[in-house]
Amino acid sequence: MIIRGIPVGLLALALTIPTPSARAADAWEVADAITIGAKRAMKVADFPDAYPFQFKDGRYLDAGYRYKQVRVVFTPLWNYGGEWCAYYGNGRHCFDMEKGQLDELASAAGVKLPETPSLPFWDAYGGKLTLLVFFLVGWWFKKLDTAPTIK
Repeated sequence: MIIRGIPVGLLALALTIPTPSARAADAWEVADAITIGAKRAMKVADFPDAYPFQFKDGRYLDAGYRYKQVRVVFTPLWNYGGEWCAYYGNGRHCFDMEKGQLDELASAAGVKLPETPSLPFWDAYGGKLTLLVFFLVGWWFKKLDTAPTIK
């Protein structure tokens, strides 16, 4: 089958070739449906909005955690490569900082950092539960299809 001179097979092949993502330099995407290595950052602890924690442009520094994800159709399936970071802005901005350095800043701010931060529910469990529901619904429909019928 040909659509406007382009074979469908060639189009399907082009859509499945992984390409570097423009949104994240080290992430790979397959037709915007599968993303591998997308970086996510979250705020773990809120430092006081005071002088020692303020940048010259007015933003404030907080303790954060950065990790990578494998996503299928915007649904996170796997998180890996977690590391502590200095978080500022809206979640897209963070820079490398060791846990020890963040602990020192936290003690100066009177904040206690957890040993291991907990990921948001959607990132930690939501994608896996969604995938499980899809498999169960598919299995249930298949079971209905193969059920004997009484005539």
